[in-house]
Amino acid sequence: MSSSISYPTHVAALKPYVPGLPAARSGIAQDRIVKLASNENPLGASPRALAALSGAAIDLSRYPDSDCAALSAAIAAFHDVPRDWIVVGAGSESVLGNLVSTLLQPGRSTAYSQYSFQAYVNAAQKLGATSTVVASPDFRVDLEGLAAAIQPSTALVYIANPGNPTGTVVGPDALEAFLGRVPAQVVVLLDEAYFEFMPAALRGDSIAWVRRHPNLVGAARHHRAAGGLLRTGRVGSHQHRHAGRDRPVPGRPVALSPAWRRIPGCFMALSRAAANRAISSGGVPADNESFYGDS
Repeated sequence: MSSSISYPTHVAALKPYVPGLPAARSGIAQDRIVKLASNENPLGASPRALAALSGAAIDLSRYPDSDCAALSAAIAAFHDVPRDWIVVGAGSESVLGNLVSTLLQPGRSTAYSQYSFQAYVNAAQKLGATSTVVASPDFRVDLEGLAAAIQPSTALVYIANPGNPTGTVVGPDALEAFLGRVPAQVVVLLDEAYFEFMPAALRGDSIAWVRRHPNLVGAARHHRAAGGLLRTGRVGSHQHRHAGRDRPVPGRPVALSPAWRRIPGCFMALSRAAANRAISSGGVPADNESFYGDS
């Protein structure tokens, strides 16, 4: 019997995310595979993270700490920023979705580059927002095109740097110049999920950018760089919090409601334990030595 259920046009047009082929179905011995499409770390999980997991005291009869207070405080201290600049979730995708649902709705728009991360594209589309897709014929983010795409209805601009799935990079000088051109009421979401995989010369100082641009939200993931698949992500933003009543309006710095910061029950205590160990080890260095060394 055929279904008579109908869906809104913007929901029916969603494209599902297509994951990489599981190693077990490839016909190749798993120890000979490095799944670049899935961003798995060929070095494996850090012994320090594994030790933190085995020693974690987990009480399965209690809800997890949705605010991730201890981990957020550790990340804030590591980057020398206020605690309320940090939001933690089960991979930055969950935090991106929460931010998108806070800022977008029918009648509002977002601008992003062609070939952007499909999860962001879907998150915006689910809300019925208008998407302005800027062409990227060479697989690079066209900053001039993004700047020209900003309209009075634009609430959010998305940039992945490095690009996902393109792997191309926007230089730090060009990116900071772009941030200076974006109107104060438009939020820029800078997704740096693969930041640690870039050469040092191409890495910008997004923490310094957040200090200078109150409308910038920077997103990063711990679990990929740290060699594990217990999803851990964070965003940092210069918050203007006024009892959750403010809204982005022309000519004013953006004010984000505290409600966007809460992602109830989504973040496992095991993930928090591993991420806390990574931060206490000094983050993930370029050569991975201290993270993969003796505990």
